[in-house]
Amino acid sequence: MELERRDIPLDRAIFPRHLKYLPLLRERCPQLRMVIDHLAKPPIAAGLMDQWAANLETVARLPKIWCKLSGLVTEADATNWTSHDLEPYVKQAVVSFGHDRLMFGMTGRVYQQVVDALNAVLGLLAPQAAAKVWAENAGEFYALDT
Repeated sequence: MELERRDIPLDRAIFPRHLKYLPLLRERCPQLRMVIDHLAKPPIAAGLMDQWAANLETVARLPKIWCKLSGLVTEADATNWTSHDLEPYVKQAVVSFGHDRLMFGMTGRVYQQVVDALNAVLGLLAPQAAAKVWAENAGEFYALDT
């Protein structure tokens, strides 16, 4: 794949049903860096987790795959979401990927709300873990000079 050859990372805007295909893509492109946007848009509003969490765990064991925490609110109740709605999904992402392969990146009108919600869910991170999640992992993934 050309992206792999040029070492260009791939953002994967996918849904939970697509997670099961990432091991096949990893097999075909073993050096391709990928990030799963919005944690693959888990069904937060419906409160469903089991299948999504199992597939996320499988994907997390694959090398060179990261996850973005941003954008989760698009799958929550648009008018009534709180950090508590996001909490089980974010905690599963932390268990699956650790702080070394999670990142944040978003813009838009709900930016500060999302930052506040993720801070509430993640809690007080050690300075090194916070630096990784909020900036360094994205810099590493996208090969940015920061």
